[in-house]
Amino acid sequence: MFLFNLWIMSLNLKVPYDENNFWYLGKRLADGGYANYFAFAFIILFYVSIAPILLSGVSFFRKNNWGFIVSVLYFLGFNAVFVVFQAVTNYLTIFALILVILNIIFAVSIFVLLIIRNKMLDHTIEDRKHDQQSELSNSKVPFNVLLVNIASFIVFITTFFIPLFALTQSGTVYNAIIIRVLFSGDTNIEVITYFLVNFAIFLSIFLYFAKVISYYFYDKERFINQSKVLITFIFIATLSFFITGLVLDIYYSLQGATVDTIAFIPMLLMCIVIFIYSILKGQYSATQEISSGKISIKYAKVEPLLYVIALTMVSLLMLLLPIIKITITYGTYSHFVDLSGIDILRDYASLDPGYRIVAYILVVMLVSIGLTLVVSISSYLARYKQFSSIVKLATAVNIFFVFIIAISGYYFQIAKEINQVVILDIFSFYGISLPNALDMDYRISTDAIYALLASVSVLVLMFTRKAFDRDDLSLLDANLVTSNESNSASSSSLSDEEEYQLSDPCPSFSELDSKLESFTQDLEIRKAYRAKETSLNELIHFIVEYARNSRLHLSYTPEDIATFVSGLGASRLSILQGMSGTGKTSLPKIFSEAVFGNCEIIEVESSWKDKNELLGYYNEFSMKYTPKKFTLALYKAALN
Repeated sequence: MFLFNLWIMSLNLKVPYDENNFWYLGKRLADGGYANYFAFAFIILFYVSIAPILLSGVSFFRKNNWGFIVSVLYFLGFNAVFVVFQAVTNYLTIFALILVILNIIFAVSIFVLLIIRNKMLDHTIEDRKHDQQSELSNSKVPFNVLLVNIASFIVFITTFFIPLFALTQSGTVYNAIIIRVLFSGDTNIEVITYFLVNFAIFLSIFLYFAKVISYYFYDKERFINQSKVLITFIFIATLSFFITGLVLDIYYSLQGATVDTIAFIPMLLMCIVIFIYSILKGQYSATQEISSGKISIKYAKVEPLLYVIALTMVSLLMLLLPIIKITITYGTYSHFVDLSGIDILRDYASLDPGYRIVAYILVVMLVSIGLTLVVSISSYLARYKQFSSIVKLATAVNIFFVFIIAISGYYFQIAKEINQVVILDIFSFYGISLPNALDMDYRISTDAIYALLASVSVLVLMFTRKAFDRDDLSLLDANLVTSNESNSASSSSLSDEEEYQLSDPCPSFSELDSKLESFTQDLEIRKAYRAKETSLNELIHFIVEYARNSRLHLSYTPEDIATFVSGLGASRLSILQGMSGTGKTSLPKIFSEAVFGNCEIIEVESSWKDKNELLGYYNEFSMKYTPKKFTLALYKAALN
């Protein structure tokens, strides 16, 4: 990359500097001009780039990656400045621009390889995560998510080629395609500004995309979860692209120009991508529940989603309903104009500013209800636990905008005297000629109230059907079952004591017996993930690294772990000696966690005086044995 940068800086620039390169222009800083300033900055940055190269050498000898990462990020930023220079001046030749692009690709590739190298040298992945990876390896979900990530990245690339807006002036159509800034020297300040912003977003997405892809090769669970962040980020970027195109469309329309925009296409494509990812995420969640032996979670039903879709359809009905109905009568003749949402959006540039406000509200409404619908469907498909909260938000957004537009229609009805001249202009705009009759009468009404009534009806139905109370029903069911079991056990215990019967001498053991099947299933799951051909040396180093990278960051030497393992092999009883805080309790606990085993911590009090405090006691009155925690742990271990 260093040599590529040297090559680029040694190439001659385009007209008017076709005989000069960066080195020549940098020495003539006194001449002024953007090219001279950029050239001088490039020379300084080029010499500074020697430092990251030296850091890479240090990292090479110290066998770490931080120096390489700093170097890659520095050279990536260096070439990003080349792109900014080209966007501002358009002085780079095509060949130089190709070298810049190759350098950026090369830098990102090295960045990805460093991430993969760092993770492949990391032997601290938890055993449970390793088990999940083996399950995911047999599934097509990660590969399909990979394809979705690539598709989302390609969708974002289209923002460089799809016009922000199309402006027609003097019979000539100008398509604001931001990629032209690099190749044809587009001088439109809005296009240049958005190109720089979009290019910065592109670099961020590209780096994060590379990081997410690296997870695919060693941590598929994390890959799937991080893909959600990537797709969300790209969706926000395409949404920003659409909003920018819409704002510029409105700006030029208010100036009387003819302008169109198709900047919504990337956003619509991302909506499709989000739907596909949501389906895959739902499949992944279901797979994880089954493979981990968990009880299947009962998520919210589809009924609330149907209500959201119904409310969205009612909101879209505002485009077809006459929001403003104007009727003029004089004598036996009458004329009328019905302005639906589509009419207002189509002709807002020629209407009064009051009607333009309604048009802006309609645009914001379409974007908002579209986003909430996408989020609602996606959260349902992805089995999101807070689906009910999403439904509440979507409901509130739809009701709010329908209410605002309905109120807007009544505003024009109330203020009809103020808008008399405006109303006459509207009739003239739609080609209806009116006589200057003094007895002319007119009235304004709206049909938007029907959409509001329909929305309220759906809302009432949602409250009646309790559509907002279906969030994560598994938690409610679990609490209900636990409560019932607790009450049942309590009443049963009281009944046993009151009736003085020999039904169950030790209910605590019977409760463990009832769980034998689940214990057996859990053991079979663990056996399926048993390590194959692991040496003692590999086990010891794995435990050391696992403890170091655990949530408590425990530090043990290989000798300590080796002694502990040999003690376990020599006897069923091991005694750990040491002062408080040296890790006596943490060692067996973290060891058991690392090998996917069981560990029960039994506290011993200094006030204990006999074995009953440890083993439990028998109640002669109730004829029941009450075991302590230690005895329960022994019994559970004997069962499995």
